[in-house]
Amino acid sequence: MKIFDIIRMALKNLFRSKVRTILTVLGIVIGTTAIIIMLSLGIAINVAYKEQMSKMGSMNVINVHPNYENFNTGRGRNEVWVEPTISQEELDKIAQIPNVEAVTPFYQTNVKMEIGKYIGYVNIIGINPEAMPALEYKAAEGRLLNPDD
Repeated sequence: MKIFDIIRMALKNLFRSKVRTILTVLGIVIGTTAIIIMLSLGIAINVAYKEQMSKMGSMNVINVHPNYENFNTGRGRNEVWVEPTISQEELDKIAQIPNVEAVTPFYQTNVKMEIGKYIGYVNIIGINPEAMPALEYKAAEGRLLNPDD
């Protein structure tokens, strides 16, 4: 048999069973499309994950909080919560840990801000100005605080 005879016989068999041929081609197309879509989704999720991680900045910032203590006065709901503090001695111990770039206490609060007829609530965080470059804080306008300020 020559190659021409083989091709003619293959086409003749394909046209003889049209339904099976159409279903086979459709299965191949759907399978290939599904694989391409799955690979594309995997790549897109990987890119989005890397983009989100890069937006987080450096991954070397750890917030350390002491435990809150609950003092029950024995009167049911009259409980006193004492907000703990970290001493300078504890901060110095943390600063001596290898690979620690900066240690700073911080204070965080929410305040109501009024400018003319506009009212908004703002989250304010206070830290030592010396720690701002190590924590990669950047001023949107102006400059960062100096120790002389």
